[in-house]
Amino acid sequence: MIGSVYYLREERPRPAPLLHTLGREPNLVGRSEELGRLVDRMRPGTGSTGIPILTGMGGIGKTALALATAHAARREGLFTAYYFLDFHGYTAEPNGPLAADAAVTRLLGNLGVPQDEVPADADARVERYRGELADWSSRGEHVLLVADNVSSWEQVSRLLPGDSGHRLLVTSRRTLPAPSDQTVMFELGLLADEDAQRLLALRVGDQRFDQGGSAKAELAALCGGLPLALDLVIGLLTRQPELPPGHLVEYLAEEQERLEELDRGASVDSVSGDRRLRAVFGLSYLQLKDAERRLFTLLSIAPGEQSSPAAASLAELTTVRARRMLADLRAANLLLPCAAPEHYAFHDLVRLYAREHAEQLPAAERTAATDRLLDHLTRTTKAADSHLDPTGPSDSWFGGRPQALAWLTQEWRQLVAATEFAARNGRPAHCSDLALALSHFLDMETLWDDLHRVAGLGLSAARQLPDRKAEIRALRSLGTADGRHRRFAESIDHCEEALRIARETNDRVQQAHSLLGLGANLQDAGRLDQARQAFTEALATYAELGDRHGQAIVHHDLGMLLDALTEYDEVAAHYRQAVGGYREFGDQYREALVLRCWGAALADRHDFDGALSRYQESLALCLRIGDRQGQAAALANMSLAHHKSGRPDEAVRTCRAALEIAEELHNLSLTGQVLLNLGVATALSPDRREFVGDVDKAIGIYRTLGDRWREAAALVLVGHARTEIDGEVQHGVEQLLAAAERFREIGEREHEADTLCLLGSGYQKLGELQTAIGYQHAAIEVFQGLGHDEGQGRALHMLGDMCFINGRLEEAISALTDALPFHQKLGQLHQEAAAHSGIGNANLQLNRFQGADEHLHRALDLHRQLGNRTDEAFMLMQLGDSSIRAGRPAEAAPHLHLALDAFRALGLRSQEGSVLGGLGTAAFLTGRRDDALPLFQQATGCHLAVGDEAAAANGHLSVAEVAEALGDGAEMIRNCELAVPLLERTGNSEGAERIRAFLAERAEA
Repeated sequence: MIGSVYYLREERPRPAPLLHTLGREPNLVGRSEELGRLVDRMRPGTGSTGIPILTGMGGIGKTALALATAHAARREGLFTAYYFLDFHGYTAEPNGPLAADAAVTRLLGNLGVPQDEVPADADARVERYRGELADWSSRGEHVLLVADNVSSWEQVSRLLPGDSGHRLLVTSRRTLPAPSDQTVMFELGLLADEDAQRLLALRVGDQRFDQGGSAKAELAALCGGLPLALDLVIGLLTRQPELPPGHLVEYLAEEQERLEELDRGASVDSVSGDRRLRAVFGLSYLQLKDAERRLFTLLSIAPGEQSSPAAASLAELTTVRARRMLADLRAANLLLPCAAPEHYAFHDLVRLYAREHAEQLPAAERTAATDRLLDHLTRTTKAADSHLDPTGPSDSWFGGRPQALAWLTQEWRQLVAATEFAARNGRPAHCSDLALALSHFLDMETLWDDLHRVAGLGLSAARQLPDRKAEIRALRSLGTADGRHRRFAESIDHCEEALRIARETNDRVQQAHSLLGLGANLQDAGRLDQARQAFTEALATYAELGDRHGQAIVHHDLGMLLDALTEYDEVAAHYRQAVGGYREFGDQYREALVLRCWGAALADRHDFDGALSRYQESLALCLRIGDRQGQAAALANMSLAHHKSGRPDEAVRTCRAALEIAEELHNLSLTGQVLLNLGVATALSPDRREFVGDVDKAIGIYRTLGDRWREAAALVLVGHARTEIDGEVQHGVEQLLAAAERFREIGEREHEADTLCLLGSGYQKLGELQTAIGYQHAAIEVFQGLGHDEGQGRALHMLGDMCFINGRLEEAISALTDALPFHQKLGQLHQEAAAHSGIGNANLQLNRFQGADEHLHRALDLHRQLGNRTDEAFMLMQLGDSSIRAGRPAEAAPHLHLALDAFRALGLRSQEGSVLGGLGTAAFLTGRRDDALPLFQQATGCHLAVGDEAAAANGHLSVAEVAEALGDGAEMIRNCELAVPLLERTGNSEGAERIRAFLAERAEA
């Protein structure tokens, strides 16, 4: 139209999308594994399913790890755009969390959608958001979105990128109730101690800690691996460069001031927000319901870790409701999971925060809550303990012993903590009752440090009440704990004090129990006669009381005592009575134990079949009642019996089965013992590294446990093996020296003396004879001071053997003569026979034939008494040799003929050859040269058959000598010629040359 004006409408250009909103990349320490896993999951095209949700307690470093993941992906060019969005799910701001609709609007802007094109309708906005992502995907471009600080699944559920190559990474303080088919949870844990220390060193400077001793490690521990707490420590140290780290350790050590002190290191800014611990923990606390806040608060004043029944008693809840609330607190990451299922504990700093809320409760409410908890724990522990004693009624709270043991195994740490709490907080009755109810289990499970601590607290509580019976029982428990740690002076003192109080109060039952405990500790201390006296009195007291189960226990202990005294005739009788008594009361656990002791006694007497039979019975019982520890012990004992009876493969197999159980039970003491047994079983295996490795593991375990006695025992085992088997004599001697020192430090003089004997043998192998003899004399002196007859006899015998081998025959005779009375006193017929044999042989070498015959005849009689055919034959052979050397060859023949018959029956060809040679010599010296020739020829044949070329050479020369006497020159020359190559091959070239010269002279003649 004329006069009208037309305006051309120009399209406004679309804003360019933002390529990233990440902010600064954090410098992570100790998160490389988690970072790698997340980056791999973020990669487009990897087929990863499920949105990763990174969870963890406040201050754990979720945001930092998420940002680091995004930056790592950006460096690799995995995406086109990288968006970071804080959803303020945990905030104290009045605006509250970022809603899903607002998040979609913000993201549309980031993607380049103009403000006026953003749909007003929420659903339409979501459709537009997904359409934009689809357009990006069609161009081969992808987006990574980090949704940080999310408190509900609804905040992000509409942002899911689908399968188009885009990725979403969510962080939240709580485990979000999200669909499991759409999400994958990644829980971020606390920093390892070494990583926490590395972070401090990197951020503060290692030189700052150079003069601080252990300050770096202590600060890391006080922060409990929480990155935020470590950041606060770093803030305090960097802002105060003059502050010594050790001083900060002292400030933070005060629990009531720790949060306040740490929060002084915080910064507050618009980006990071309030980074004080109280503020960070408070945001999680504010998300809780009122009932959850109350439980959270009360848990902070309760000892140890908590289960649903314990929490229920603490907060007056039903168990079901307590379980749900604990799970919710765990989902909020205000509680940490423990090893036991559905058991929870605080991070130390969170506990301090919760305790500040608890202090606002009335004191009466706090006291009533902890009383309810202690009542519950005491009642339940007593009920469980009742199932460990077969003589009394079992509480119906538990269905049986296995259930009671399972509960104690799961709860014992909490119960120890509760006992300590009761002691600290003026609850002596709870403390005493818990200590007494827990002691049996702690001893059974070899938790002896905890037993000692609990028993000590129980004793103080019993005296505070006062409760004399509880005092007696606590003293016995202390005696048990000290005895297990081989602190025998203390253990005996405790038991004697318990016995004194029992007699003062005329408590016959406690007198019997105290006598039993005293006897056991006296026996372990090596005071065997006093132990027998205590056991005898205990047996009489139990009999007076009509306590047949108590009598069975005493018979059990007397069996072990008499085994140690080598009074074998009575051992079986006591064990048999113990088994009968235990069966009467259905005490299958002790029955299985006494069967293992009986098996060990039979093994000591080399009755390995009998030992294995008892061990099999014990194992079957343990399998029937579910006693896994007993199963491991039975299998370990069986392995030793198999080893000693020459069945190495069975020994290793059964010991490995025992080790598998011990490791499954996480029982370090049992694992160490089984490893030692495995070391014994593999000691002669072709691969010696296996043996050394097993024993070294055992040594490490005992060092961890602080068990110096067993550490020393393991050092003896490996040291002795190295000196006697491996040929690593110097190394073995060093380990034996270390073992002797350990035994000396803990006052174990008997075992120290045993080790000194082994050192004597080691130094002998090193060629240091005088040093070796010195160690033997030192051992003898220690045994003498202890009044230890068996040890004295053994050490003197070893000294005699050492001197005999090294040609110091007079000293050998003296030492072996001194050893004889001890062997005779103890009825050690084997050792007595060996001593007579050694004395006889030393006299024989000194040409004291009368003395030689006297001792060799005595040794012969003893070997016949023992039914030892091999040693009997050797004695007969030596008596024949003595008669020949004494100029009485006619007397030699009867002894030698008996010896010949025995060696032939035993299939010992080498010894048969030696006896035939002796008979040939006797025949020759008595003028029966025709008889001598075939005897020497037979002897030579025996030596050749077993490959003893040196003896065969001597045999040929003996034949040559007799042939010459008989005028048979050809036979003489033939045997001389046969001897020459044998002499050369055995290194006797000088002898071979003499024979050649002799043959040459005969040829010339």
